[in-house]
Amino acid sequence: MGRRKKKKNNDKIVLIIGSVIILLAIILITAYLSKYDRERAEKSGLKRVYTPYTFRSEKGKKEANQTKKKKKNRKKISKEVKVLIEDFLFLSNVSFSEESLKNYTQFNILLKESEYPLILEKMKVFSERKGLILKLKKFSENKVVWYLFKNKYLVAEIVVKIQKLEKKTGVKYPKVSIIIDDIGNSKDILKKLSKIKYKFAISILPNSPYRDFASEIGKRFNKQIMLHLPMEPVKKNGNKMDLTGFLLVNMRDEVIRSFTEEYLDLVPEAVGVNNHTGSLFTQYRDKMRVVLSVIKERDKFFVDSKTTAKTVAYELAKKMGIKAGIRDVFLDSENKKMTVLNFKHLFSIAQHKGEAIGICHPNKTTVDVLRNKVSFLAKSYKVSLVFPSEIVK
Repeated sequence: MGRRKKKKNNDKIVLIIGSVIILLAIILITAYLSKYDRERAEKSGLKRVYTPYTFRSEKGKKEANQTKKKKKNRKKISKEVKVLIEDFLFLSNVSFSEESLKNYTQFNILLKESEYPLILEKMKVFSERKGLILKLKKFSENKVVWYLFKNKYLVAEIVVKIQKLEKKTGVKYPKVSIIIDDIGNSKDILKKLSKIKYKFAISILPNSPYRDFASEIGKRFNKQIMLHLPMEPVKKNGNKMDLTGFLLVNMRDEVIRSFTEEYLDLVPEAVGVNNHTGSLFTQYRDKMRVVLSVIKERDKFFVDSKTTAKTVAYELAKKMGIKAGIRDVFLDSENKKMTVLNFKHLFSIAQHKGEAIGICHPNKTTVDVLRNKVSFLAKSYKVSLVFPSEIVK
């Protein structure tokens, strides 16, 4: 009995010692293999990752990081180009829809056959200025796709559907009105504009330093005078703007009315009003109703500058029985060639619509085109340059 128990205890000891020896052997073998792996990796330029038997070269790791960085950079570029194209189409008064795909945005637009050459030429100038490569592929008589590339990557695709050539209006000399905004900040600009002989309107900022001088110049040189009424923009458009004196959507109706009346009093020669910025304010029907009520009481006309596709201002003005118009093309560009193309586009719209309104600002390039190109272009397109009051209805 005692011998049997003693033997059993000895067996346990042997089992424990054997287990310890096996465990130590596994540890030593693993350590040896790890050391061997390390030495092999150092000799071959490999670095172990994840498991003792998984390797990635330093070169491979660097390439993976570069690929990741390129994807991130491409996504950023595509997003920036998307915003640029949205602005280009909106300022050109081209309606569009868009769809975000994996690495780029697809735009869908519809152009009249008469518009297509001008918009394409504008797109070429736009692409060159923004460092983009434009490639075209024609799928049919009424479908063309514009591909935009940057750094060899496709960053945007514009699917253009073309409407067959429509008949021109029967009007012999279609009417075009040009409104020059942001007037009242420079005497020199006013003096240059006063030398232009054809008809146009100057829209005066009510709190500008040379407001009264602008009104005097307008009267003396037979330019139509308008009030450029400051309205709140959407935040992303007005981040750096001082909104003091602007009509804001959080103002009480009586305050909006008071401001509108005061500004009309400051520019008594104004026969019409258009909004300065206002991409947020003009979306609010109840707020615009207050402003338009004052405009109607004062027997003025209203032109919607159309600073957002969501504006309700023009539609509401018409419903309220106010003589109104809406902007067709923003004419400005830092590039002279694009500015000229914008005026051509405006005149082309008038040929097919019977009338058109263009809005611009008194920057150096635009003023140069206004003084030296517009009169010739108007004759070439056979349009009449008139005051806004001759177009609104």
